[in-house]
Amino acid sequence: MADSGYEPGDHRQHLKHPTNYMETLIHFYKACIGTGIMAMPYAFKEVGWASGLAITIVIGSLCVYMTNRLAISSRRMCILEQKPTMSYVNTANACLKYGPELTKNFKYFGSTANMFLILYQFGCSCIYVVFVSGNLKHVWDYCYPETNPDIRLFMLIVMIPQCIVGLVDNYKHLSYFSLLADICTISGFVLMFACYLLVDTKSLSEISPSNNGVYRFPMFVATVFFSMEAVAIILALENEMKTPKHYTGYFGIVNMAMIPAVVLYTAFGFCGYLKYGEDVKSSATFNLPVGDRIAQVILFSMSFAIFVTYHLSVFVTYDLIWKTYLGGPDESKNTETHVEINFFRHYMIRLAIILGTNLCAMGIPNLSLFIVLLGALTLSVTGFAFIVMMWVCIYWNQYSGVKFAIFIAYNAFLLFLAGCVAVFGLGQAIYDIAIFYDGEETFD
Repeated sequence: MADSGYEPGDHRQHLKHPTNYMETLIHFYKACIGTGIMAMPYAFKEVGWASGLAITIVIGSLCVYMTNRLAISSRRMCILEQKPTMSYVNTANACLKYGPELTKNFKYFGSTANMFLILYQFGCSCIYVVFVSGNLKHVWDYCYPETNPDIRLFMLIVMIPQCIVGLVDNYKHLSYFSLLADICTISGFVLMFACYLLVDTKSLSEISPSNNGVYRFPMFVATVFFSMEAVAIILALENEMKTPKHYTGYFGIVNMAMIPAVVLYTAFGFCGYLKYGEDVKSSATFNLPVGDRIAQVILFSMSFAIFVTYHLSVFVTYDLIWKTYLGGPDESKNTETHVEINFFRHYMIRLAIILGTNLCAMGIPNLSLFIVLLGALTLSVTGFAFIVMMWVCIYWNQYSGVKFAIFIAYNAFLLFLAGCVAVFGLGQAIYDIAIFYDGEETFD
């Protein structure tokens, strides 16, 4: 597979609003820092601080590694197929022809991957709805403790601005919201660390280095996977760049966004557990003393940041559905009537996704349950197993002899890890959901 000298970035004249390095980095970092980080202290409580530190660093490193693998695979396919952009699904389909004979006749790899991506992205949006609505309810319950409204009421209220912002239809315009959201996120974390997590903490002897044995490890691993992976948006962002060659590499966007994110997740999980111990809740924001002004600033800042992340998630979900199943707009038929029809469908699909995510969130209005279920069911497949399969196909003919045996054994081991996460994590999620609906636990 010799390179042809084709540079995908030189052939992206079709992009109306291409993003530069900094705009893409802002989006990527925002996608990395989502609701999952607020669940990290609770996850640390489930396995203990020593186990939590070790597993977070290992899983975080694997997430960075797999994200780079996916971006490199897509770029490799763009060069070999001489196409300016490649989505996750396109990459999955294209790589099959370079793999073993068995894979060349497998027609459903890309469509299967696409279904998992849509499920994952849709589920992420549901989690963001639960997070924002939960924070607003937390504030309301403090101000008006006698009312105690259902969290679903706040979901209905939040849905109104969601529909309005859902009309923004390109990444370049959303980058301004993402920049403001990043500022809110950083400010919220700084305030949370300085005013709460690093003040009046417990000693290490007061918290467990290893809780529950290995019983809760699947829950923890699934939570870390969900928190750090943003698999559906990885190639969506790369495909909008002016200079995609800067996406990977030592100082590429993937490393510059994800490595600091791994450090932040590890520190936040450990410090949150050290501060609140066994009393830590499913979202660290629920532990904040809402009566403090600073706590209110943090809650509203983080809620706004996740509100913006929600719309990035909706944008990607729409993109997957529109381009894969509905064919997207046909620019060759750019008549006034055709544009009006596409315009109507374009926004109706967006609004349908927003409505659907809110309805699902109302069905399971619990943060930790959603996170574990989604991390185990979808990210172990799309963020791990499928990427390994694509990599094996692309480089199938690049090795021989002992190197080939090592190559296959190494990637088979990675597939085994993905399978363990999927099976044990999903089993844990189903068990927790059953307990939740039996009313035995509240999962605050």
